[in-house]
Amino acid sequence: MSGVRAVNDADGAIATIRSSRPHGIVIALSSPAESYALIARLAAGEAGDLGDVPVVLVTSQATRTAAIAASNAGFDAVLPFPLSPRLIYRRMGSLMQRARRAVRQRNALPPAGPVPADDASAG
Repeated sequence: MSGVRAVNDADGAIATIRSSRPHGIVIALSSPAESYALIARLAAGEAGDLGDVPVVLVTSQATRTAAIAASNAGFDAVLPFPLSPRLIYRRMGSLMQRARRAVRQRNALPPAGPVPADDASAG
């Protein structure tokens, strides 16, 4: 199932994410403390591995300080409220492309570790 799903609280968000892995997450809770608590729960793995899922914070406090704090907390972007649907569509699309590119690059790299010696060149 695809599309947008809205939830009213952090517990609902965790349950929704567990039931169907999202392509992106937009958090727009009424309190910044609730938003940071939710991102901490997501980072702790309560909803599974979401390392390559972009997470956007929508806040009425979109100052530079808030953006830095949100970035340090694990958000991929901070958008000011109110916002246009076009802005969120474009920003989330950009973040999803970046996440897909990172996954492709990670899968294309050879595994880390020592390279086995070739028996013919050892002697």
